[in-house]
Amino acid sequence: MSTSPDPAQRAPRSRERLLPLWVYAPAGLVTVVIGLLPWLRSGPRLPLQNLWAARTAPEQMPLALLPLNQYYLVPLLGMLVTAGLLSGLLARLEPRQRRRRSTLLTAVGMFAGFLAVGVPSGLVLAGGLEESARATVYLAGVLTWTILSAFAAVLVLGLVGRGRRGAVAIAMSLAAAPVGAWAQYLFAADPSTAAPGLVETVGSLRWLPAVLVGLALAWCGIRLSAKIAAWVLSLVVLWVMPAVLTAISYVAGYRNAEVGERIGSGLDVLAAAMAPGTAGPPVLVALAIGVVGAVAVALWRWWRTRTARNRSEQNRENGLDGAS
Repeated sequence: MSTSPDPAQRAPRSRERLLPLWVYAPAGLVTVVIGLLPWLRSGPRLPLQNLWAARTAPEQMPLALLPLNQYYLVPLLGMLVTAGLLSGLLARLEPRQRRRRSTLLTAVGMFAGFLAVGVPSGLVLAGGLEESARATVYLAGVLTWTILSAFAAVLVLGLVGRGRRGAVAIAMSLAAAPVGAWAQYLFAADPSTAAPGLVETVGSLRWLPAVLVGLALAWCGIRLSAKIAAWVLSLVVLWVMPAVLTAISYVAGYRNAEVGERIGSGLDVLAAAMAPGTAGPPVLVALAIGVVGAVAVALWRWWRTRTARNRSEQNRENGLDGAS
């Protein structure tokens, strides 16, 4: 007499493809548009430049799909990395054996979108700057930051789309602070002119990176040593990354100072932003969310496995009773 195998011991069946493969490349383009929403919402005109060749009013600046400016480095990073995170989450919806192709196609679409918005914006900036060595260095610096931001988005896409759970948690910790900057810029491009209620909402978004990392850690779990290492690294990145971005933003906006003075001031800002009283609370929030969520997920999996096993034993007993 044959009995049906225990559901807990069955090989997992392959899920059906969520979307046709041709959808992923256009979807990558759509994520770029979503990432640019804060900039498109505020009016996509190139920000005023300190080294612009001609005196120009803000409303007369040329159109540009990227805010190429030293004061917009962190929002620019947030826009591109947000696109990378959304693309990675979309690609990961496919079954494991199909994620390589979905991730590749989504990356192709996203990178094509980056080129479509980045190249024209770079040409607009290069065409309007004054002809000087300072302007050349400035142009090179802004474009280098943009390229590095695009590659950071591709890295997040790859880790989220194809990586194991620990890699996804680390990718989320890398993307959390830029995504938080993206959300703040979406709600209030200029907090000084926003309504008081909106300012409070934007202020509460400082906890968004901690929530994102906490949810990623809860989904990751803590059953293997590699996952424990991912927890530690993710929390360290959450501690350091916001402070690094704060220091970069400060140094980029520091005018009329020598390089050494800028670096010294940036290090002071970095140390202040990494102080336990400033950087510690978000890390504790992420840790609390991760622990509570991981325990809840583990209990749910245990209950599901136990229910399936009990159902299997019941069916087996019913089959034996019928045979006798």
